[in-house]
This record gives sequence, structure tokens and C-alpha cells, in this order.
Amino acid sequence: MQRFHEKLKTLETNPERFPSAREDKKVDIELRELHFGKRPSVFRVIYTIDNNVVRVLRIRRAQRRWLSRREIDEASS
Repeated sequence: MQRFHEKLKTLETNPERFPSAREDKKVDIELRELHFGKRPSVFRVIYTIDNNVVRVLRIRRAQRRWLSRREIDEASS
């Protein structure tokens, strides 16, 4: 758990270094994703960047299906 928190903390310094999330094209906001862990326990952190604020929308297992537009809208509002 400590390593996961440390990885999340790296979003403070350079959140743009992680790629666009798979769901990025579904919505008008930019979504990015950070992957953490080793198979079979890989997690995706889906987040947005708003000026100097990083907002984590969801943390879920990488094997799960993509986020639906509804899930993105609920998390970002």
C-alpha cells in the first residue's frame, strides 16, 4: 500500500508524463491513466488535470472494462 501511495504522490510533480486514458475520446475533458502493480494485480488510476490540480476519478483493476461515459460524468461532477 505504501508503494501505491508513493506512486500517486508522483502525480504532484509531472502528471502529464502518463498517457491518455483509453476513455479519453468519450468525453470533452482530458483523461489520463497511471498503471500500478504487476500482473495479475495491475490497477489503473484514471485522472484529470485542471491547471495545478490533479483529480483522481477512479482507481480500478486494469482487467475491468473501460469506464462508461456515465461513470466518467458521475466521477467528474
